[in-house]
Amino acid sequence: MQKKAVSFEYLNFIVDLLADRVQTDYDYIIGVGRGGLIPATMLAYKLNKKVISFGVATYTGVVRDDAYVVYQRPDLLPKGGKYLVVDDICDSGNTFKIFKQIFDTEANKFEFASLFVRDSSAQYVDYYGISIANDAWLDFPWE
Repeated sequence: MQKKAVSFEYLNFIVDLLADRVQTDYDYIIGVGRGGLIPATMLAYKLNKKVISFGVATYTGVVRDDAYVVYQRPDLLPKGGKYLVVDDICDSGNTFKIFKQIFDTEANKFEFASLFVRDSSAQYVDYYGISIANDAWLDFPWE
C-alpha cells in the first residue's frame, strides 16, 4: 500500500475544487467525524453555510470494521432541508450508506461529497475532489 502525506495547502486546493463543483444551495453542511469535520468546515466557510456534525466509527486504527458505532447524531435537522454530507475520503461508501439508513426520508434531501474517493467507491458520492487508487493510503495533517 502506498502512503501519501496530504498537506493543508493541498487540502485547501481540493476544497476550492469542491466549492466550484457544488451546484446546489444547501441549508447546512454536515461534517462526518472525525476526518470530515475539518474539510466540512473549510467548505462551509467557502460556501457561507453552517456546519452540523455527525460521528460514526467504521475503523479500528487502520482496519475497517463490519460493525459501526454512531457517536454523534444531528437529530435536530430542520425538515424539508437540503444538506451536503462531507467526509475526507470515501473508502468503501459505508459511512454514506450508514448515514442514508439513519436519516434518509422524503422530507430531507442529502447529497454526499468527499475530498478523495477511491476508484471503486465513486458511485457513493455526488461530488469529490480527487479520485485515488484503491491501494493508496493517505496521511491527513490532523491524524
